[in-house]
Amino acid sequence: MNELNADKKQVLIGSVLGDGYLIENGQNCYFEETHSIKQEDYLQWKRNYFPKSKISYRVFNNYKLGKKYQAVKLRAPNAPHFTELREVFYPNGKKVLPKELLNKINELGLTVWYLDDGHINLLSNLINISTDNYSFDENYLIKEFLEKKWGMKVKVAKRKNKYYLTFDRIASDKMLSILEKIFEKYCIPESLKYKLGRLWEGNKEKLEEEKRKKNKYKKAWRAKKRKTRLKEKSKKQKERLDRIKELYYKKEKSLYEVAQELGYGSHVTILKIMKKHRLKRRNLSEACSGDKNGFFGKRHSKETKKKISKAKKKKGD
Repeated sequence: MNELNADKKQVLIGSVLGDGYLIENGQNCYFEETHSIKQEDYLQWKRNYFPKSKISYRVFNNYKLGKKYQAVKLRAPNAPHFTELREVFYPNGKKVLPKELLNKINELGLTVWYLDDGHINLLSNLINISTDNYSFDENYLIKEFLEKKWGMKVKVAKRKNKYYLTFDRIASDKMLSILEKIFEKYCIPESLKYKLGRLWEGNKEKLEEEKRKKNKYKKAWRAKKRKTRLKEKSKKQKERLDRIKELYYKKEKSLYEVAQELGYGSHVTILKIMKKHRLKRRNLSEACSGDKNGFFGKRHSKETKKKISKAKKKKGD
């Protein structure tokens, strides 16, 4: 790759780490990269770094959704430097992460990689990079590289058996400061500025929309949670009421016994529940007299007797 200048090397390496492909074609290889039509000017910008490259257009059909998508493709013709790079990236026909090239990446190469595979959450302003083409060990290698070179602490996360890198607040701020500098220095197209998160004024409206969506989702989630809680509460109340009916009416237990069996400290709670649901008490003499009364055979304590005596005296006065 000696025939390429420093910037061209960085754009090429960043692209191959991202969405670019090196494809065999006879003795040499060619470079190819495809994006949606919305990022046409991004590929036009990359075209400046790939001599004799061409832009073509294609329509993709999504049969599941019944929609058509227009895509734009950049293709650079066969060249020895592509072949040389493919031997490093595809030693056994499968894409790997070459450590020697990773260590050569500068801020421009990192920016191109992020523009290909990176994403920023507008609400949190945190960055992640999709690295699902690489193994866990290769992702960990990237993590160590970013921490060593730029002091960015990132985590290797997993989603549907594929890996990606998540940046914390400090790492995201460091990354955004690099991006802002490279955007200005290399005149990266306006259509890519949305990847600058809150640094770009054009994201303000989208940020407000994201906040509205989040609040709407929260309200719906809370309503669903509340509905579930009420349903569970209603179910428990019904089970408790059925148990009271069974113990009190069928098994003819006293209110005190029902309360003890259901784990209540007093039969007063059972009376309140029965009153709320308009359940009639059994015959009073049958329910509260003799050994069916929970207080049968019990005597008042001295303190209770004193209280009763005082109450009577006050009533008499």
